Amino acid sequence: MIIAPAIRTKDGEIFVSRNSHSELIILYPDKFKGAEQGFLTSECKFVDRIEGLEIAKKYDQIIKKHGRDCELYSEDVF
Repeated sequence: MIIAPAIRTKDGEIFVSRNSHSELIILYPDKFKGAEQGFLTSECKFVDRIEGLEIAKKYDQIIKKHGRDCELYSEDVF
């Protein structure tokens, strides 16, 4: 299952948010330049927006779809 929005830096550090990627970006704007936005799963694995969408669909987690149909956004599940 998708449990949280997350961002992976170029160095491989993973930061997790409660509700959205923007929460992290507002706190540390310089740290996330060129970073990848994705999600943390219940298995503590970072996944990108495409794989995140597949997982969220599998577990019926999508509340309302926002953004592009091929990617998951934090607003879709939180």
